Amino acid sequence: MRSRRATTLWIALAAALALVGAGCGGGGAPEPGETGAGREVTGPLDLLVWEGYADDALVKGFEEKYGVDVNVTYIGSNDEVFAKIRTKSGQYDVIPATTDVTRQYIDAGLVQPVDLDVITNYDHLFPNFQHLPQAEKDGVVYGVPHTWSADPILYNADVVKDPEPSYRALFDDRYAGKVALYDDLSSLWVGALVLGYDPFALTEDQMREVVDLMCRQKALVRKYWSTGNDLVHLFEAGEVVIATAWNYMYTQLRGDGMNVERLVPEEGNLGWVDTLMIPVNSPDKYTAELWINWAISGMGGAITAQASGYSIANPDVNEFLPPEMVADLHMDDPAFVEKIVLWEPVDRPFYQDAWNEVKAC
Repeated sequence: MRSRRATTLWIALAAALALVGAGCGGGGAPEPGETGAGREVTGPLDLLVWEGYADDALVKGFEEKYGVDVNVTYIGSNDEVFAKIRTKSGQYDVIPATTDVTRQYIDAGLVQPVDLDVITNYDHLFPNFQHLPQAEKDGVVYGVPHTWSADPILYNADVVKDPEPSYRALFDDRYAGKVALYDDLSSLWVGALVLGYDPFALTEDQMREVVDLMCRQKALVRKYWSTGNDLVHLFEAGEVVIATAWNYMYTQLRGDGMNVERLVPEEGNLGWVDTLMIPVNSPDKYTAELWINWAISGMGGAITAQASGYSIANPDVNEFLPPEMVADLHMDDPAFVEKIVLWEPVDRPFYQDAWNEVKAC
Protein backbone atom coordinates (compact mmCIF):
# COMPACT_ATOMS: atom_id res chain seq x y z
CA MET A 1 0.00 0.00 0.00
CA ARG A 2 1.32 3.41 -0.92
CA SER A 3 2.03 5.65 2.06
CA ARG A 4 0.71 9.20 2.21
CA ARG A 5 4.30 10.48 1.99
CA ALA A 6 5.04 8.30 -1.03
CA THR A 7 1.86 9.63 -2.67
CA THR A 8 3.05 13.18 -2.05
CA LEU A 9 6.38 12.33 -3.59
CA TRP A 10 4.62 10.75 -6.57
CA ILE A 11 2.75 14.01 -7.17
CA ALA A 12 6.06 15.87 -7.09
CA LEU A 13 7.54 13.27 -9.41
CA ALA A 14 4.73 13.58 -11.93
CA ALA A 15 5.12 17.35 -11.94
CA ALA A 16 8.89 17.07 -12.38
CA LEU A 17 8.59 14.66 -15.27
CA ALA A 18 5.99 16.81 -16.98
CA LEU A 19 8.06 19.96 -16.55
CA VAL A 20 11.57 18.86 -17.40
CA GLY A 21 11.26 15.61 -19.36
CA ALA A 22 14.90 14.94 -18.51
CA GLY A 23 16.65 11.66 -17.73
CA CYS A 24 14.81 9.79 -14.99
CA GLY A 25 15.53 11.43 -11.68
CA GLY A 26 18.01 13.87 -13.16
CA GLY A 27 21.69 13.29 -13.77
CA GLY A 28 21.44 13.23 -17.56
CA ALA A 29 20.55 9.59 -18.16
CA PRO A 30 20.35 8.80 -21.89
CA GLU A 31 16.90 9.11 -23.38
CA PRO A 32 15.18 6.11 -25.00
CA GLY A 33 16.10 5.91 -28.64
CA GLU A 34 19.58 7.43 -28.30
CA THR A 35 22.04 5.67 -30.53
CA GLY A 36 24.61 3.29 -29.14
CA ALA A 37 25.21 -0.42 -28.94
CA GLY A 38 22.58 -2.06 -26.78
CA ARG A 39 20.89 1.22 -25.88
CA GLU A 40 17.31 0.26 -26.54
CA VAL A 41 14.60 0.15 -23.90
CA THR A 42 13.32 -3.40 -23.75
CA GLY A 43 11.10 -5.19 -21.31
CA PRO A 44 9.31 -6.07 -19.27
CA LEU A 45 11.83 -5.22 -16.55
CA ASP A 46 11.95 -7.94 -13.89
CA LEU A 47 13.13 -6.91 -10.43
CA LEU A 48 14.13 -9.32 -7.65
CA VAL A 49 14.31 -7.04 -4.63
CA TRP A 50 13.58 -6.47 -0.97
CA GLU A 51 10.24 -5.00 0.07
CA GLY A 52 10.47 -1.22 0.00
CA TYR A 53 12.79 -1.18 -3.04
CA ALA A 54 10.00 -1.00 -5.62
CA ASP A 55 7.29 1.20 -4.13
CA ASP A 56 4.28 1.91 -6.34
CA ALA A 57 5.41 5.50 -6.83
CA LEU A 58 8.90 4.42 -7.89
CA VAL A 59 7.58 1.85 -10.37
CA LYS A 60 4.90 4.17 -11.74
CA GLY A 61 7.41 6.93 -12.42
CA PHE A 62 9.66 4.59 -14.38
CA GLU A 63 6.85 3.00 -16.37
CA GLU A 64 5.44 6.41 -17.32
CA LYS A 65 8.86 7.72 -18.33
CA TYR A 66 10.06 4.78 -20.41
CA GLY A 67 6.88 3.03 -21.48
CA VAL A 68 7.96 -0.34 -20.14
CA ASP A 69 6.22 -2.63 -17.63
CA VAL A 70 8.00 -3.44 -14.38
CA ASN A 71 7.46 -6.78 -12.64
CA VAL A 72 8.48 -7.10 -9.00
CA THR A 73 9.37 -10.26 -7.07
CA TYR A 74 10.20 -9.83 -3.39
CA ILE A 75 12.84 -11.85 -1.59
CA GLY A 76 13.45 -12.82 2.03
CA SER A 77 17.21 -13.42 2.19
CA ASN A 78 20.50 -13.09 0.33
CA ASP A 79 20.62 -16.87 0.08
CA GLU A 80 17.33 -16.80 -1.82
CA VAL A 81 18.72 -14.31 -4.32
CA PHE A 82 21.82 -16.41 -4.89
CA ALA A 83 19.76 -19.57 -5.45
CA LYS A 84 17.40 -17.85 -7.89
CA ILE A 85 20.03 -16.27 -10.10
CA ARG A 86 22.09 -19.46 -10.22
CA THR A 87 19.12 -21.37 -11.63
CA LYS A 88 17.15 -18.60 -13.39
CA SER A 89 19.66 -15.83 -14.13
CA GLY A 90 17.92 -14.89 -17.37
CA GLN A 91 14.62 -14.33 -15.59
CA TYR A 92 15.70 -11.26 -13.61
CA ASP A 93 17.18 -7.91 -14.61
CA VAL A 94 18.04 -6.28 -11.27
CA ILE A 95 18.97 -7.87 -7.94
CA PRO A 96 20.18 -6.52 -4.57
CA ALA A 97 23.41 -7.66 -2.92
CA THR A 98 24.93 -6.48 0.36
CA THR A 99 28.66 -5.91 0.55
CA ASP A 100 29.31 -9.24 2.28
CA VAL A 101 28.03 -11.20 -0.75
CA THR A 102 28.78 -9.00 -3.78
CA ARG A 103 32.14 -10.63 -4.50
CA GLN A 104 30.51 -14.05 -4.30
CA TYR A 105 28.25 -13.07 -7.21
CA ILE A 106 31.09 -11.44 -9.16
CA ASP A 107 33.56 -14.29 -8.73
CA ALA A 108 30.89 -16.85 -9.65
CA GLY A 109 30.25 -15.01 -12.92
CA LEU A 110 26.60 -14.45 -12.03
CA VAL A 111 26.52 -10.68 -12.60
CA GLN A 112 27.86 -8.34 -15.26
CA PRO A 113 29.57 -4.92 -15.24
CA VAL A 114 27.38 -1.83 -15.35
CA ASP A 115 27.75 1.16 -17.66
CA LEU A 116 28.37 4.31 -15.63
CA ASP A 117 27.75 6.41 -18.75
CA VAL A 118 24.11 5.39 -18.28
CA ILE A 119 24.10 5.36 -14.46
CA THR A 120 25.08 9.01 -14.24
CA ASN A 121 23.79 9.42 -10.68
CA TYR A 122 26.69 7.22 -9.53
CA ASP A 123 28.82 10.38 -9.33
CA HIS A 124 26.34 11.83 -6.82
CA LEU A 125 26.82 9.05 -4.24
CA PHE A 126 28.60 9.65 -0.94
CA PRO A 127 32.32 9.58 -1.89
CA ASN A 128 33.14 6.57 0.28
CA PHE A 129 30.35 4.58 -1.39
CA GLN A 130 31.81 5.13 -4.84
CA HIS A 131 34.10 2.38 -6.13
CA LEU A 132 33.62 0.07 -3.16
CA PRO A 133 36.22 -2.70 -3.42
CA GLN A 134 33.52 -5.25 -2.53
CA ALA A 135 31.48 -4.23 -5.59
CA GLU A 136 34.28 -4.03 -8.16
CA LYS A 137 36.77 -6.35 -9.82
CA ASP A 138 39.88 -5.18 -11.65
CA GLY A 139 38.59 -1.62 -11.48
CA VAL A 140 35.27 -2.48 -13.13
CA VAL A 141 32.03 -1.65 -11.30
CA TYR A 142 29.50 -4.47 -10.91
CA GLY A 143 27.41 -3.24 -7.97
CA VAL A 144 25.87 0.22 -7.55
CA PRO A 145 25.32 1.31 -3.92
CA HIS A 146 21.64 1.91 -3.29
CA THR A 147 20.62 1.73 0.37
CA TRP A 148 22.69 1.58 3.52
CA SER A 149 22.37 1.47 7.26
CA ALA A 150 24.59 1.50 10.30
CA ASP A 151 23.06 -1.02 12.66
CA PRO A 152 22.90 0.86 15.97
CA ILE A 153 23.03 -0.18 19.57
CA LEU A 154 19.54 0.82 20.65
CA TYR A 155 18.73 1.48 24.29
CA ASN A 156 15.85 2.57 26.50
CA ALA A 157 17.05 5.94 27.80
CA ASP A 158 14.63 5.81 30.74
CA VAL A 159 16.53 2.80 32.08
CA VAL A 160 20.03 2.88 30.61
CA LYS A 161 21.88 5.95 31.86
CA ASP A 162 25.16 7.12 30.33
CA PRO A 163 26.07 3.85 28.58
CA GLU A 164 29.66 3.31 27.61
CA PRO A 165 30.08 4.42 23.97
CA SER A 166 31.26 1.00 22.92
CA TYR A 167 30.01 -2.46 22.01
CA ARG A 168 31.15 -3.25 25.56
CA ALA A 169 27.86 -1.73 26.72
CA LEU A 170 26.20 -4.96 25.59
CA PHE A 171 28.36 -6.84 28.10
CA ASP A 172 27.44 -4.65 31.09
CA ASP A 173 26.19 -6.68 34.10
CA ARG A 174 23.79 -3.86 35.02
CA TYR A 175 21.55 -4.95 32.14
CA ALA A 176 21.59 -8.66 32.96
CA GLY A 177 18.63 -10.46 31.42
CA LYS A 178 17.64 -7.44 29.32
CA VAL A 179 20.17 -7.54 26.49
CA ALA A 180 19.26 -8.71 22.99
CA LEU A 181 21.36 -9.53 19.93
CA TYR A 182 20.45 -10.44 16.39
CA ASP A 183 20.25 -14.20 15.85
CA ASP A 184 22.82 -14.23 13.09
CA LEU A 185 26.49 -15.00 12.66
CA SER A 186 27.05 -11.24 12.30
CA SER A 187 26.68 -10.98 16.08
CA LEU A 188 30.12 -12.57 16.30
CA TRP A 189 31.47 -9.38 14.75
CA VAL A 190 30.39 -7.54 17.91
CA GLY A 191 32.55 -9.77 20.08
CA ALA A 192 35.43 -9.49 17.64
CA LEU A 193 35.36 -5.68 17.77
CA VAL A 194 35.26 -5.73 21.58
CA LEU A 195 38.42 -7.87 21.52
CA GLY A 196 40.07 -5.62 18.96
CA TYR A 197 40.11 -8.12 16.09
CA ASP A 198 39.22 -7.77 12.43
CA PRO A 199 35.65 -9.14 12.58
CA PHE A 200 35.75 -10.44 9.01
CA ALA A 201 39.08 -12.31 9.11
CA LEU A 202 39.16 -14.18 12.41
CA THR A 203 41.71 -16.93 12.86
CA GLU A 204 40.73 -20.13 14.64
CA ASP A 205 42.39 -18.95 17.87
CA GLN A 206 40.69 -15.56 17.66
CA MET A 207 37.34 -17.18 16.95
CA ARG A 208 37.77 -19.33 20.05
CA GLU A 209 38.22 -16.17 22.11
CA VAL A 210 35.16 -14.58 20.50
CA VAL A 211 33.00 -17.66 21.16
CA ASP A 212 34.17 -17.80 24.78
CA LEU A 213 33.33 -14.10 25.22
CA MET A 214 29.88 -14.49 23.68
CA CYS A 215 29.17 -17.54 25.82
CA ARG A 216 29.99 -15.55 28.94
CA GLN A 217 27.73 -12.77 27.72
CA LYS A 218 24.88 -15.19 27.18
CA ALA A 219 23.92 -14.96 30.87
CA LEU A 220 22.97 -11.32 30.19
CA VAL A 221 20.93 -12.03 27.06
CA ARG A 222 17.13 -12.05 27.16
CA LYS A 223 16.82 -13.22 23.57
CA TYR A 224 18.56 -13.54 20.25
CA TRP A 225 15.96 -11.83 18.08
CA SER A 226 15.15 -12.91 14.55
CA THR A 227 12.75 -10.27 13.19
CA GLY A 228 12.43 -6.53 13.59
CA ASN A 229 8.94 -6.85 15.06
CA ASP A 230 10.31 -9.33 17.57
CA LEU A 231 12.78 -6.79 18.94
CA VAL A 232 10.29 -3.91 18.85
CA HIS A 233 7.88 -5.93 20.99
CA LEU A 234 10.66 -6.84 23.44
CA PHE A 235 11.47 -3.15 23.92
CA GLU A 236 7.83 -2.13 24.26
CA ALA A 237 7.20 -4.88 26.83
CA GLY A 238 10.21 -3.77 28.88
CA GLU A 239 11.87 -7.16 28.47
CA VAL A 240 14.88 -5.63 26.73
CA VAL A 241 16.61 -2.32 27.47
CA ILE A 242 19.66 -2.50 25.19
CA ALA A 243 20.25 -4.38 21.95
CA THR A 244 21.88 -4.50 18.57
CA ALA A 245 19.18 -3.31 16.18
CA TRP A 246 18.30 -2.01 12.74
CA ASN A 247 17.96 1.72 12.26
CA TYR A 248 14.27 1.72 11.30
CA MET A 249 13.44 0.25 14.73
CA TYR A 250 14.67 3.47 16.30
CA THR A 251 12.28 5.49 14.16
CA GLN A 252 9.42 3.08 14.83
CA LEU A 253 9.88 3.01 18.60
CA ARG A 254 10.29 6.79 18.79
CA GLY A 255 7.12 7.12 16.76
CA ASP A 256 5.38 4.85 19.27
CA GLY A 257 6.42 7.19 22.07
CA MET A 258 9.34 5.25 23.54
CA ASN A 259 12.36 7.15 24.81
CA VAL A 260 14.97 5.17 22.90
CA GLU A 261 18.37 6.42 21.81
CA ARG A 262 21.14 5.15 19.56
CA LEU A 263 24.64 4.52 20.77
CA VAL A 264 27.49 4.96 18.29
CA PRO A 265 30.30 2.64 19.40
CA GLU A 266 33.84 3.91 19.44
CA GLU A 267 35.00 0.77 17.62
CA GLY A 268 33.04 1.91 14.57
CA ASN A 269 29.43 1.19 13.74
CA LEU A 270 28.85 -2.11 11.94
CA GLY A 271 26.78 -1.46 8.87
CA TRP A 272 26.02 -2.47 5.33
CA VAL A 273 25.51 -1.14 1.84
CA ASP A 274 23.03 -2.85 -0.44
CA THR A 275 24.09 -2.62 -4.06
CA LEU A 276 22.01 -3.15 -7.18
CA MET A 277 23.46 -5.61 -9.68
CA ILE A 278 22.50 -6.98 -13.10
CA PRO A 279 22.52 -10.77 -13.63
CA VAL A 280 24.80 -11.90 -16.42
CA ASN A 281 21.96 -13.25 -18.57
CA SER A 282 19.59 -10.31 -18.17
CA PRO A 283 17.82 -9.69 -21.49
CA ASP A 284 17.23 -6.03 -20.61
CA LYS A 285 20.61 -4.68 -19.46
CA TYR A 286 20.16 -1.10 -20.69
CA THR A 287 16.69 -0.85 -19.18
CA ALA A 288 18.08 -2.27 -15.93
CA GLU A 289 20.75 0.44 -15.91
CA LEU A 290 18.10 3.11 -16.42
CA TRP A 291 16.18 1.64 -13.45
CA ILE A 292 19.29 1.69 -11.27
CA ASN A 293 19.95 5.29 -12.24
CA TRP A 294 16.39 6.19 -11.25
CA ALA A 295 16.51 4.17 -8.03
CA ILE A 296 19.63 5.97 -6.80
CA SER A 297 18.50 9.44 -7.91
CA GLY A 298 17.47 12.10 -5.44
CA MET A 299 13.73 11.71 -5.95
CA GLY A 300 13.77 7.96 -6.58
CA GLY A 301 15.92 7.42 -3.52
CA ALA A 302 13.61 9.57 -1.41
CA ILE A 303 10.66 7.36 -2.33
CA THR A 304 12.66 4.29 -1.31
CA ALA A 305 13.76 5.91 1.95
CA GLN A 306 10.12 6.56 2.83
CA ALA A 307 9.03 3.06 1.82
CA SER A 308 11.88 1.12 3.43
CA GLY A 309 13.13 3.27 6.28
CA TYR A 310 16.70 2.86 5.06
CA SER A 311 19.30 5.50 4.27
CA ILE A 312 20.14 6.11 0.61
CA ALA A 313 23.62 6.16 -0.91
CA ASN A 314 22.90 9.47 -2.67
CA PRO A 315 22.68 12.56 -0.41
CA ASP A 316 20.62 14.31 -3.12
CA VAL A 317 17.59 12.67 -1.47
CA ASN A 318 17.82 15.23 1.33
CA GLU A 319 16.09 17.75 -0.93
CA PHE A 320 12.96 15.57 -1.00
CA LEU A 321 12.78 14.33 2.62
CA PRO A 322 11.55 16.02 5.82
CA PRO A 323 14.47 17.40 7.87
CA GLU A 324 13.71 15.10 10.80
CA MET A 325 13.95 12.05 8.56
CA VAL A 326 17.22 13.26 7.07
CA ALA A 327 18.62 13.50 10.60
CA ASP A 328 17.22 10.13 11.69
CA LEU A 329 18.85 8.45 8.69
CA HIS A 330 22.20 10.28 9.18
CA MET A 331 21.85 11.52 5.62
CA ASP A 332 23.24 14.92 6.62
CA ASP A 333 26.28 13.52 8.42
CA PRO A 334 29.12 12.49 6.05
CA ALA A 335 31.46 12.01 9.04
CA PHE A 336 29.11 9.33 10.41
CA VAL A 337 29.03 7.59 7.03
CA GLU A 338 32.82 7.51 6.91
CA LYS A 339 33.02 5.67 10.26
CA ILE A 340 30.81 2.75 9.26
CA VAL A 341 32.50 -0.66 9.45
CA LEU A 342 31.03 -2.15 6.29
CA TRP A 343 30.21 -5.84 6.17
CA GLU A 344 32.74 -7.85 4.22
CA PRO A 345 32.69 -11.44 2.94
CA VAL A 346 33.52 -14.09 5.53
CA ASP A 347 34.00 -17.84 5.59
CA ARG A 348 30.31 -18.44 6.26
CA PRO A 349 30.49 -22.13 7.28
CA PHE A 350 33.30 -21.31 9.76
CA TYR A 351 31.36 -18.37 11.24
CA GLN A 352 28.03 -20.20 11.22
CA ASP A 353 29.51 -23.14 13.14
CA ALA A 354 30.88 -20.69 15.71
CA TRP A 355 27.53 -18.91 16.06
CA ASN A 356 25.74 -22.24 16.50
CA GLU A 357 28.21 -23.04 19.27
CA VAL A 358 27.38 -19.76 21.02
CA LYS A 359 23.67 -20.49 20.91
CA ALA A 360 24.24 -23.99 22.28
CA CYS A 361 26.66 -23.07 25.08
